[in-house]
Amino acid sequence: MELDAEFVRLPLRFDSRRLAAEITAIPESDWRKHPQGHAGNSALPLVAAGGDPLNDDVRGPMLPTPHLQRCPYVYQVLAALKTVIGRTRLMRIEGNGEATLHTDINYYWVNRTRVHIPVITYPEVDFICGQTTVNMPAGECWIFDTWRQHNVLNRRPEPRIHLVCDTVGTVDFWKLVGRGDRPGAPAFAQHTQAEMLAFAPSRVDSLTYEGVNFPVVMTQGEQQALIEWLFDQIERPIGTAEVSDVRLKVTAFQQPGVRSGLSSVPRQRVLQRTGPH
Repeated sequence: MELDAEFVRLPLRFDSRRLAAEITAIPESDWRKHPQGHAGNSALPLVAAGGDPLNDDVRGPMLPTPHLQRCPYVYQVLAALKTVIGRTRLMRIEGNGEATLHTDINYYWVNRTRVHIPVITYPEVDFICGQTTVNMPAGECWIFDTWRQHNVLNRRPEPRIHLVCDTVGTVDFWKLVGRGDRPGAPAFAQHTQAEMLAFAPSRVDSLTYEGVNFPVVMTQGEQQALIEWLFDQIERPIGTAEVSDVRLKVTAFQQPGVRSGLSSVPRQRVLQRTGPH
C-alpha cells in the first residue's frame, strides 16, 4: 500500500519479552520456508486462508491457525490494532541474512498495509524503505510504504523475528496511524504518546478476520479506481500527454463505446482517508 511517508511508527508499545516467550515455545518443526523461497527467511502462520497453517495463499477467508490459539498475548496485541486482521505471520530472518530487495505489487497488497511488531531484534538490524533506513526496536509498532522498494538487513549472527499483520485498516486503525510519527519529524525520537499494552490474563478480546479479498469479477467501480491510481503512478514520472493514447485505449476496454478519457476520480493518499476503499 502506498503511504504518505516511507515509515510510520504507531503510538503503541508491547511487551516484547512476553511475546518472545510465547513465540520461542512454538516447536521449530512448525516453522516453514518463506513462501517466495527467499534464502534465510522462514515464517510461522498465525492467521491464514481457511485457518490452515500450511496454506500460504492470500485468497479466501482468513482465520486463526492453531499457533495463534496457543499465543494469548499475540492475540491481545492483534486486538490492540483495532483493525480487520488479514494474513498474519511471524517472519524470521536468520543471522547475517536479509529479506531481499523487493516491492509488494500483488493485488492483495495494493490496498493493504503491513504492520510490523519487532519481537526479537537488535540495533544492528536495518529496515530499508525507499531512501530511508530505520531500526525498529523490540515492542514497537510500525507500518511502511510497501509500494516502494524495501529490504531488511540482519547484521547479527542471531535471527530476527517480527510479528507481521496485513490489513486493509479501519477508522480506528487509521486514527492510530494519523497519531503516529515519521522518521525525520521533530518529535520522532520522543514517542511520548505511545500506549503500552501489557498482558492481561483476564482480558477477553475478539478479532475481526478478513473474509473477502479476491473478487471473482471485479466491480466497475474498483476497476476505475485502480485504473486512475495506475495512471497516477505512470503520469507522475512521465507526464500526462505521453500516456493519453494508452488511457484512451484502457478506457475503451473498461467502458466499451466510450471514446473520451475517464472522468477524473481523485485518489487521496492513504493516510488522508479513514478506511479501506
